[in-house]
Amino acid sequence: MPEVRTRLYDFDIEQCDAAASLAEELVSNYPLNEQQALKIQAENHARALSSNTSEPYQAVPACRQYCSKVVEIRDKRNAKASQ
Repeated sequence: MPEVRTRLYDFDIEQCDAAASLAEELVSNYPLNEQQALKIQAENHARALSSNTSEPYQAVPACRQYCSKVVEIRDKRNAKASQ
């Protein structure tokens, strides 16, 4: 969200980009119709979160925590794959 982007640190953006990359990688394994359905679900979820958050910047800590956790999962997955 543009109004939140100015409140993010570079590492926030890097982690969220990495989390998005993992999500895209995992979703690419599904048939196209399911990929589209997942995209719509994610967009609806983001809209609901936005609507239920009085100020967009209040979502930053939750997004930071979520992206950090997803990157941790990715790193563990990659470590197992390289063994």
